[in-house]
Amino acid sequence: DDGSPITITYNKWGTPNISQAVIDEGNIWIADLSSGLIKGENMSVFNNMVLPGPFTNNVIYITNSNGKTFISGGAVTNSWNNQDRPMQVFIHENTSWQSLISYDIKDAMRVLPDPENNNHYFVSSWGGGLLEYKDGIRLNKYNESNSPLQSIIPGSPYSRICGLAMDK
Repeated sequence: DDGSPITITYNKWGTPNISQAVIDEGNIWIADLSSGLIKGENMSVFNNMVLPGPFTNNVIYITNSNGKTFISGGAVTNSWNNQDRPMQVFIHENTSWQSLISYDIKDAMRVLPDPENNNHYFVSSWGGGLLEYKDGIRLNKYNESNSPLQSIIPGSPYSRICGLAMDK
């Protein structure tokens, strides 16, 4: 190593967008803003390392219940209109992640776990009503047609819910 700069290309993931790199025992570890963690063995064979985590980095709300972390990945604009992100809920427990994605419902805003059973939880959505889940399976979708919820657009199914609370 004479200190000369080296050129790195790993074209199978696109143009490098390197944030930081570390050399360790002849290997280079690259934090790439587009491709994640890249390991360059002997500075020549490059492999993308997939680390455990949620499906996306979208987060609007995080809560925890008895060792289980829930993340909702919806969003609204500054004027409280939809961002139109697919419904995203990420659950972390015992070093593993579960990602719930639904393309027919937009903008999951909050997750409220049942204090008696954190495998049972509710998800509010900005336009899709209130969703009830147990063990990762959707049990119910509450909206203006089957509950006291109201639509913001009369005659259209568009119930916006943000905050959630549960009676004791």
